[in-house]
Amino acid sequence: MSKNEKSAPTKDGAVKNSTVKDSAAKKSAGKTGLGWQGRIILSFIHLVGLLPLTWARAAGSGIGRLVWWSNSRGPKVTMANLRICYPDLSEPEIIALAKQSLKETGKLATEICILHNRPFPWLQERILKVHGETMFREKIARGKGVILLAPHLGNWEVLSQCLPTYAPLTALYQPPKQAYLESLVKSSREKTGATLVPTNRRGLSQLLASLRKGGITAVLPDQIPADGSGEFAPFFGESAYTMTLVHGFVRRVQCPLVTAFAKRVPGGYEVYFLEPPEAIYSEDVLTSVTALNKAVEECIAHCPEQYQWEYKRFKNDENGKQKHYWF
Repeated sequence: MSKNEKSAPTKDGAVKNSTVKDSAAKKSAGKTGLGWQGRIILSFIHLVGLLPLTWARAAGSGIGRLVWWSNSRGPKVTMANLRICYPDLSEPEIIALAKQSLKETGKLATEICILHNRPFPWLQERILKVHGETMFREKIARGKGVILLAPHLGNWEVLSQCLPTYAPLTALYQPPKQAYLESLVKSSREKTGATLVPTNRRGLSQLLASLRKGGITAVLPDQIPADGSGEFAPFFGESAYTMTLVHGFVRRVQCPLVTAFAKRVPGGYEVYFLEPPEAIYSEDVLTSVTALNKAVEECIAHCPEQYQWEYKRFKNDENGKQKHYWF
């Protein structure tokens, strides 16, 4: 077949080569192109980012109210998780906490718009208090690196910008599904000098290298790990699949750990650095991951309404069967 000839369709209905190439090109463009939806979202982020913090939080609270009344997946998962974790609360108390939690999640969304748009000095002025800072600095000064456990509590994007001011920060990074958001997210997290690494073997190697150089490695300890990368351990008294990554890092590097979160308060944030339970350093993996979950629980106790309860933390049991979320 000459260069100028086109391939004919096959008997099974395959399309022409030229059509296949056109289709692939359109699909690729759809993944990376902005499109009208992307333009609307980026415009929304920019506009919300111009609001004063108080106004943005009010807008976020309104979004949370709408989500509650939508009776969608978020409110249902939140209610299910709160019933599991706080069995002693009455149903009216569970409902009240769920409503407030969704409002706080809405505030998180609008706050992130502001953090993307404002320079770091703006945020520095709104860090109203830092708890446990002396302990945190002492652990950094040992030179062995620090694993910082940051659960989905308060505003973790605030932490990601503040941590590099203490020591070099290396954190795992997975690009957002919407490609047009990647440059925005990366620039926000890297504006104070953080190093973002991929969520693969190469990225894990870079995390270990950073620790050995005395840096900070940030980990989200309440994420459900991939199959084969965790153990079932109690979380609020309920069995939950928990990552063993932190246990492995501590065994290899012998570095200290700290839990941390940025609590939302009127006018800004209070940052907390806390000592995790001593059992987290245990050589026994089950003892260690149980203490990891306990460390997350202790953080949540400071402001349970600011925890992201919309996450299916108790998705499967030890046999791989679904439980709790029957909707």
